[in-house]
Amino acid sequence: MKILVCTCAFLAIALLSNCRSDTFQSKDLPTLNKIEKFRSDHEMVEHLNLSDTYLQIEYNNPSDVYYGKRYGGQGSYGGVGLEEVVVTATKVAEEPSITNNQEKGVDEGDIVKRLGDYLIVLRQGTLYSVFMGNDENLEMRLITKTPVQSNGEDHDSWYDELLIHKDLLLVVGYSYELDASEMVFFRLANDGSIIFHQRYLIKTNDYYSRKNSATRIVDGKLLMVLPQFLSLDHLRTSIVSGEINTLNVDLFRANSSLPETIELVSNQDWIKTAQKLGPNNLAISQVYSCPLDSINFDHLRCNVTNLLGVHGKFYVSQNAVYVWDTDSTRSIDYERIDPDTYAVLSKNGTLAKREYEDNTSVIFRVPHDESQKSAVVVQGKPINQFSFQERGYEFAAITTVTRSQDNRYFYDVYGLNFPLSTFSTFSTEIEPDEYISIDSQKYPPTANRFLKNQVFVSTKVGTNSREHKTGVRIWDMGSDSVKAFDTDFDIQAFHPLGENMLAMGTDQDSSLILESWSAQSSPRSLQKKKFTNYAPTESRSVGFNSTQYGDTTVFGIPIIEHEDYQVRRKHYRKKQQLPMDIAFFTSPEVGTFDISGHLLGNREDAETDRCEVSCVDWYGVARPFFINDHIYGLIDFEILKGKYNKDEIHTLQRLNI
Repeated sequence: MKILVCTCAFLAIALLSNCRSDTFQSKDLPTLNKIEKFRSDHEMVEHLNLSDTYLQIEYNNPSDVYYGKRYGGQGSYGGVGLEEVVVTATKVAEEPSITNNQEKGVDEGDIVKRLGDYLIVLRQGTLYSVFMGNDENLEMRLITKTPVQSNGEDHDSWYDELLIHKDLLLVVGYSYELDASEMVFFRLANDGSIIFHQRYLIKTNDYYSRKNSATRIVDGKLLMVLPQFLSLDHLRTSIVSGEINTLNVDLFRANSSLPETIELVSNQDWIKTAQKLGPNNLAISQVYSCPLDSINFDHLRCNVTNLLGVHGKFYVSQNAVYVWDTDSTRSIDYERIDPDTYAVLSKNGTLAKREYEDNTSVIFRVPHDESQKSAVVVQGKPINQFSFQERGYEFAAITTVTRSQDNRYFYDVYGLNFPLSTFSTFSTEIEPDEYISIDSQKYPPTANRFLKNQVFVSTKVGTNSREHKTGVRIWDMGSDSVKAFDTDFDIQAFHPLGENMLAMGTDQDSSLILESWSAQSSPRSLQKKKFTNYAPTESRSVGFNSTQYGDTTVFGIPIIEHEDYQVRRKHYRKKQQLPMDIAFFTSPEVGTFDISGHLLGNREDAETDRCEVSCVDWYGVARPFFINDHIYGLIDFEILKGKYNKDEIHTLQRLNI
């Protein structure tokens, strides 16, 4: 491997050109390169047995006893309908998504969705159907509310997000009581009523993560990545018994609170990867691809790709699911190393070379069309889901490598941009000189985002962790140059805003700070403003949204407003509940912005809803969104409708659901 050495000094507004890495040396460790399906059950057992020879571990055998024993009594429950449903509305299939999605054409789960003239809201385990108004009837109106557990269920569960396809409503959740992921399907009738259709329970480990959310819909396919953790012994037993070849799940139909066992999968592949197996729990990433129209023919059918020994963050493009394995260690090829050599490199099943274990990882590519699965070997880990991007025939990524120097850790941030053809069944290792050095700090990076040919990365700089000072690094992938800037607040997220990038964060007193950045050939800060009485409340990307009115960009951010920093701290610690609003900002000129108005949350004591399941709002409680020429806000249990006119926001209606 050739290694180009480039000395990089990061100074404010310094141009770093063609700066390649000199960090990575070739590691003389044998690796299992071939990414392929197991050809037989026997081959898979032999692979596990060979691994077990070198992994001296104690097995943790999970029980095969079925956990789900609380399904409630017989009978049906069709939802709680309001007495008068008198609206003239349409239910249109394929409306543009109102969710702020990472990728165009890849719809994400959220807590509010649109279907024709209806808004569907998921709050604390209940679905609300709201007529949003049309040319014949401008007033919003609650049509019905239906508990997600509306078919006689009686178990504890968390219902995280909602997706919509045609007239199907899908609620995704997880039950620790049942040790199962839940997919709950409803249908939206023409009059806006919500009708329970089917519920699926899939025995998995918890998929949930606020920064690594688990569901997408692309071209009518439901895509999910669900984790499984098994012992090698349990997996071997499943193979020998034949259980491994099927994926039986519990299906509950309308009017029955008792399950029927179905085989969910049309096809299931087990992939031999380059990852180490063990030591106690074997991670398996299950990539589900389920054509949603198949639910019209009795029940859902899915293709499942099982990545053996893989667990990490993932990203979904219009063409493939990418799983960046960050929690496993790259494997030793046991067929190419003798036990004595392995003993030198390993201790109790863990590689002794810390830098090898921490920094070598694999990115897997699972195409939506079920074609060949492939991988590349890289150094480092992603910051979050925004660290990946498929770019036509290329793939780009931001990776962070941890290194130890003088008993201190440093975080080196690199950019990668290589042809998609680099992904192969032989898990090609990215050459050291392909890594573009972006930054090196005492603290890990906090945010990153792609915008056309530019990548923005924020890292905490300075010598004191309490300093609110952030480095903004802008990597131009065309020229492989990096520009470095420093700014004086903590950046929580980057949001693309037309041709520019908006950095959102807070300073030492939790005040909201926004800074816009040019992403053109001469990147620079365009404007920065502090909003002293505002504090942002939503960290997920779906909590931000924007639209275009002529030449003016309007965007919304959920906030709380209070002048007292101590009161805000109590709010964040759940000791005092402050009213939440959505602040809207206008950007009439390139890179400039100012406050234009609010949709105000409830200032009176709200009626307490008797919540029974999913009572903590992991995915947030507030969303701005835009439909036609109206501005909307979901704030807790209220939907507000407004209008933008002459740089001002006017509230037209508020509806407590």
